[in-house]
Amino acid sequence: MDYFDALSDEYVRTIVESQKQIYRNVNPALTRRVSGSVLCLGSGPVLNFADTHAERVVCLDLSLNMLQRLPRRERVSAVCADAQHLPFEDASFDFVVVPFLIHHMAMDTPADTDRAVGLMLRDARRVLRRHGRLLVVDLFLPDALEILLRSLYTPAALLLNRTGRPMMHFYSVSNFRELLRGVELGLEFDQRVGMNEKIMPTLLLPWFKVPASWHPARFHIIEAAKIVT
Repeated sequence: MDYFDALSDEYVRTIVESQKQIYRNVNPALTRRVSGSVLCLGSGPVLNFADTHAERVVCLDLSLNMLQRLPRRERVSAVCADAQHLPFEDASFDFVVVPFLIHHMAMDTPADTDRAVGLMLRDARRVLRRHGRLLVVDLFLPDALEILLRSLYTPAALLLNRTGRPMMHFYSVSNFRELLRGVELGLEFDQRVGMNEKIMPTLLLPWFKVPASWHPARFHIIEAAKIVT
């Protein structure tokens, strides 16, 4: 968290500005889906959808510095809290949106990462209303590549720790689907989002960009709903 607090002053320039096309592609896709009461987890300084159809939007982030840079709107409020322990009553929201957060939840080991993401998903499910929807936007890998990267997880984490950078982990859609099932959420919709510009493949080299078509990961919008028995 110290890393993201320190990064907040430059976040819009280094990350948001460099990925404008991706945000432009994600925004309308999310805006069409969200309505009613909306919770946005890990929002940082950016609202990734228009609040056109929303009665209220709550943006939650663990970094207060990030939230302080969030543009203020009439129906939008900000809460500094942990996405694994949401400070809301059960069945409070029609939609929970998780934009570009999952890959930042990497812990010391893949098992710890799965556990952390599972806790976040479980609490997101808790605050969703009966017919509510979870919307996740993130980069997802092919199955074989995620398996390979899991085998290299520990040395990669050690290297990043030495450079003062946080570890990141990208899931495959099939593995993420299993995490959803583990907390009684069912994947209902999966849309790939276009990346028609150069992207930054690693935070280690923020100045280094490659054509999006070269990158093995793809942005997806995943929609999930409660499995009600």
